[in-house]
Formats: sequence, structure tokens, C-alpha cells
Amino acid sequence: MMKFILLIVLFCIVGVSAQFRPECEHPLHYGVQQCTNTSSVRYHFDKDAKKCLAFKYSGCGGNANNFAGYQECQSFCLPMDYFTCPGGTAPVANKNGKTHCGGMEQLACDGPNTFCLNGPFTGICCDTKARDKINDDYEKECGPGKLKHQIDIGGITIPMFGKNCDSAFCPANTKCHQGNYFAWPMDLGNSCSASNSSIRFFYDVEFKRCLPFLYNGCGGNENNFPEMRLCRQRCTPLDQLVCPANTPSMPNKSGSTNCGACDDPTKSFCHKGPNGAGICCSSDAQKKVNEDRELTCSNGKKKYAVVRGGKERVYIGKSCDHKFCPDGYDCQKGNYYAFCCAK
Repeated sequence: MMKFILLIVLFCIVGVSAQFRPECEHPLHYGVQQCTNTSSVRYHFDKDAKKCLAFKYSGCGGNANNFAGYQECQSFCLPMDYFTCPGGTAPVANKNGKTHCGGMEQLACDGPNTFCLNGPFTGICCDTKARDKINDDYEKECGPGKLKHQIDIGGITIPMFGKNCDSAFCPANTKCHQGNYFAWPMDLGNSCSASNSSIRFFYDVEFKRCLPFLYNGCGGNENNFPEMRLCRQRCTPLDQLVCPANTPSMPNKSGSTNCGACDDPTKSFCHKGPNGAGICCSSDAQKKVNEDRELTCSNGKKKYAVVRGGKERVYIGKSCDHKFCPDGYDCQKGNYYAFCCAK
């Protein structure tokens, strides 16, 4: 009997960190932009949130992580006994280093701000802050007298969720609102020990790019990566196409922003994406971004730069409040980005 119980518990713990089907590992792909088919709202499995999320599919191309409905996506990508902490956040370890709780032993979570999330056979310790943020997202009201758009799942209604508003999944006569979890704001964390502080990277939903900040070493949230590369892999879609500093695209006379060429080359240019499609962007915005990326500051001092892809590139951040500049440099705010000038 004891062997049987041990096998069940082991199976459930493995389920918490299960490998997903290959199709579900593909990154979100909106499809090819230049497409004559009718666009539609589809669902993709987001391996970070551990949840199926809505997006607007162009109707052409894309990848296998593309499902007609929420339930189809969930049943295909998640085992029936799978469970995880709210929003796909990592389990929190107890003082003994273990993350499991509940079960036949009725183990409790002893970490600060934690609770025991019970699964089919055992439980895991999770962060109460993440739970509260998710619960807020699941509230039916956006504000006084305004209801979130709902979908029906086996007789139960829940809000329709997407990864972010770029997914353009909201139906007509509704407006997308960024919730709590699916795009964590940058969090400097808590001051705990000077030796624990380090430069980390977060994904900024305003600029649609990964940027550096000085992490205090404790606390914070999931939008926190040790390397730029890891941040980009997790947060930036392979087919992302945005104008410089995520400024609005400029429609042609036809009303379309897609381009092979743009109507007024003195005011706009065709910005090409990774799949060959292009959008018309502001030439003035590009000029301002180029100024932020110049290697020399206005006082003639050199900007701090890093070598990436064999080229020297200016090290940019979102705000001087993020304290990302190394010793010997002062932070200055540019047109869009902040950068570091030698003292």
C-alpha cells in the first residue's frame, strides 16, 4: 500500500513540472500579415502562464500552436491532472527547501505570503500576491457598470484573456485592458543586501522590448531575467513587428499600414519585419531613436556601450530611476530611452 501511495505522489509532482507537447511549445505566431483570408480569434498555449490565451490570427501561415477554441487548446496542451501556481508562477519553497504541501501528511506552507494550492493528490506552496493579482483579473467587472467580455467553458463563464493587447483578440465594441499578471510591471525588488543587487532585464510593454534595471536582490516578480537573451526568448514573439520605440504606424492613402513602399518618403519609411512584411513608420521617430543610440553624449563624452552581434551598441534603459548605469557613468534621459554618459 505504501509503495502505491509513493507512486501516486511521485506522478503528481512530475505533473507539476511536466513537459508539454511539442506543438504547445511553439511561440505565439499571429500568421503572415499579407493575407487575403479572413482573420479570426484563435487560442495559443502560453508556456509561461501555463494557460491558453486568445489572439487574432491573420488566417495565413503561423505554427501548430493555434487552436479554434479555448477548451480544445487546454485539453490538448495540459494533462488532466496538471496544476500549477496562479499565472504559472514558480512554487515557493518552505524552510526545508521543499515546495509541496497538503496531501495525506497535511503539510503546511511556512514561507511568508504563501498558501497551499491543492492538486489531485498533493499540493504546492504558491505566492499569495500572484493569486490576488489573478483573482483581480478574473473579476467580471472592469469598473462601475462595465463588464469584461466572457467566454463559456462547459457552462461556466470566465473572462476572455490574451497575453497582451497586441494580440488584438477583443471583439468589436470592446476595448482591451492590460490586467495584472500577463504583463508584470518592472519591479526593483526589496533592498536586502548590497551584495545581492545586480543588473537584470525586464520586458517593457510600452516599448515592446527588454530593458535593464538594477534589481535589489529580494522580492520582485516574474518579469525579471538574468540576461537580455532570456528575456527576449520568453517575451518577444519571433514575428514581432513594431515601429521605432513602438510609435504608431502611419497608414498610406489606402488606409493600410502594410508596405512595400510608403506614400511620403520624407515623413515615413517602410520598416521590414522578420517574415518580409513591412509597416510604414515615422521617419521622425526613427531619427529620435538614432539620436538616443549615437555613441557620443551631447557633452562629447562617450556613452556606455556593449558588443552585441559583433557591433558596439549603446546600452539603453527606460528610465534613470532604474539605476542601470555602471560605476563611472551618469544616466541621462534621451528622446525615448535613457542612456549612460561617462563622467
